[in-house]
Amino acid sequence: MKILAAMLVLCFCTMTSLVCEDTKALVLGRYQVKSKQMPAFWRINAEKSRVICQDGAFSIPLPDQTALWLFGDTFLGTFVGERPEFEGAVSNSVCRVSNISTQPTAEYLVNAKGRADFVVPLQAPESWEKHRIWPCTGIHIDGSTYLFYERIEITGNTMWSFQGVGVGLAIAQGNSWNFQRVCIPETASEVPIVPQSAVIYGKDCLLYFLSKIDAYTSAVFLSKVPITSLADPKAYQFWKGGCDFSSSKAEAAYLVMDVYGQVSVAYNPYLDQFVMFHVGHPALHPRSIFIRTAKHPFGPWSEPVLVFSLPGELGKDLVGLFYCAYLHPELFRENGRVMAITYCIVDTNPQNPALVEIELTPP
Repeated sequence: MKILAAMLVLCFCTMTSLVCEDTKALVLGRYQVKSKQMPAFWRINAEKSRVICQDGAFSIPLPDQTALWLFGDTFLGTFVGERPEFEGAVSNSVCRVSNISTQPTAEYLVNAKGRADFVVPLQAPESWEKHRIWPCTGIHIDGSTYLFYERIEITGNTMWSFQGVGVGLAIAQGNSWNFQRVCIPETASEVPIVPQSAVIYGKDCLLYFLSKIDAYTSAVFLSKVPITSLADPKAYQFWKGGCDFSSSKAEAAYLVMDVYGQVSVAYNPYLDQFVMFHVGHPALHPRSIFIRTAKHPFGPWSEPVLVFSLPGELGKDLVGLFYCAYLHPELFRENGRVMAITYCIVDTNPQNPALVEIELTPP
């Protein structure tokens, strides 16, 4: 892939054309950045829905002022005191967050027994013994909610014995969470990337995804697809530098270097900037979360600024590692001066996403 480490060209998309600029906004240096852990408000109803632990927790804001929160592996059961008693699992689940402007609450999708249920169920020949369905990212456009998911194949019995085997797309109408698959992994309709964040820009949907540059370095890449063609794998194009895109993924260039875990991008009205959150390098900053900013979603993106970290070292099998640092624009306060993120921690004991507020104080 062509490497553009010295490029200072900024590209942004309008409804009809691409425009290039040669300025780079450095924004966060003007602000004091503070972070604090917040109560996990959704856990009250999670336990009512028999959820012991889960990960993921990216959100899809909806027009009715609610948001869908999507989770990965979700383990079910009850607590006896502080001791969990497991009663099964689903490989993905969802809750609807409402009362956002006052006191957020969460309602889970449950089955007839009142337990959290699949939002994207397994389909034959998929089975719980061999497969998982993990939500990747999603977006609501023109009355429909689009949910990208990755099919996971279980390859053994250890924590890391799995591999991704394809990406699909499911669609729900209106504000519902009744998703129907339209693109199926390992078929001709398979989505060509594993998208981790989605932004509407003009007539296009921009999809950010990660890929390794080498054995030690991960970077963000960018794909764009017309909003009307999200279910068409042939419509996806890949940023290759400057203002250029290619239909060939092999020509893609990285957008941002040294981004790990997952990547989360959203527009912040207070800054009038796009913000990108991600975790740090597993060997150098395994328990840290960083922010970058850019005037336009194509960048160029600023250098990373540390916004949250916890003390401690990694244990065996990367226990203690941060992952799934996701923005929640629906929880932003004061027009984005106070941002909200969730993150997860690798552990052999039951863990759930944690909520953090990031506050920007001007000089």
